[in-house]
Amino acid sequence: MRAARAKRPVRGSLMDLVLVVGVLVAVWSRTPVGNLGTQGFAWATGLDVPTAPLVSTLNTHSADIDTLVARVNTSLNANSLNAENGALPSQWESPDGGFPEPFRSAAKAALVETPVPAQYLPLVDVTQPLPEQHLSALDSLYEEGEDAQVTLQRYALGPEGTARATERARSAGEANPERWDTLRRYLSSKEQQLGDRLVSTTLGTAAMLTLQWPVLEDVRISSPFGYRHHPVLSKRKFHNGVDLSVPVGTPVWAAQKGKVKVAGNDAINGNYVVIDHGNGVRTSYCHLDSLEVEKKAQVERGQAIGLSGNTGRSTGPHLHFVVRVGGKAVDPERFRADVELSGADPAAAVE
Repeated sequence: MRAARAKRPVRGSLMDLVLVVGVLVAVWSRTPVGNLGTQGFAWATGLDVPTAPLVSTLNTHSADIDTLVARVNTSLNANSLNAENGALPSQWESPDGGFPEPFRSAAKAALVETPVPAQYLPLVDVTQPLPEQHLSALDSLYEEGEDAQVTLQRYALGPEGTARATERARSAGEANPERWDTLRRYLSSKEQQLGDRLVSTTLGTAAMLTLQWPVLEDVRISSPFGYRHHPVLSKRKFHNGVDLSVPVGTPVWAAQKGKVKVAGNDAINGNYVVIDHGNGVRTSYCHLDSLEVEKKAQVERGQAIGLSGNTGRSTGPHLHFVVRVGGKAVDPERFRADVELSGADPAAAVE
């Protein structure tokens, strides 16, 4: 008679399941191990798996995306905008020797509830509002001509912490070990959270404050952001951007510097471009007639990325413009500032 096969204890199977779940949580969580696992998954599958530090920041902080966007909008409206195309808001003139704009205004909008790092408390007057405390510390730390991101990293981690994380990144063979999006992967969870609040949220807010309109300012918005009766599907549907009424062949410009994540075509968006501006901020440009950029290309603010069109699911020529913050679509009109073309002739923006 064949001997009965010994059954594996159920307890062992449960322990194995718990172990597997624990490993998956570690991989997908925002820890150094998790970040490396996420990057490995992206490399192995070829999929675009973007990190969104701004989301991490807002999920671990009392502020939310809508509140932050409202502060950005308030900051823009509190300062007069130059009505001429080609000019940024006048408040972006940096103070002499101090932490520069637009990062200065970004810190005031973003750091209203984030405490000053303990090691820098001696630099501030704790009776002042938190944004003013942060600016006092940043003014003291800032070195003339320094990249604002470097100052913010030093503020979040201290000189020793910055040097330690940079060395870890360099030893791992990272191409840009000094940049925050690389550096943060080699930090503890606690350091990541603080750094995301001080660095990522400030940098992301600065990107929002200086977004430009992708076409000339006087273009009519034919369909605003929010719920509407869809002209094709004939039902109430959320509209995640704004439709700008422009004729086919109108030059379309990048709203901010960044990296092209998508330059492609599908049945709904037609020819479209998605640009990642870093720190949780992305913009999309849909229904284009033609593209002037390719995937992975680095683009500058105001650079021509294509010509408007009527491709995809569209009832007429227009540009569908989307702004996402931390993965959430927000109303692009909240950032409607003047176009900057560095003195270029708008009519000659695309050859």
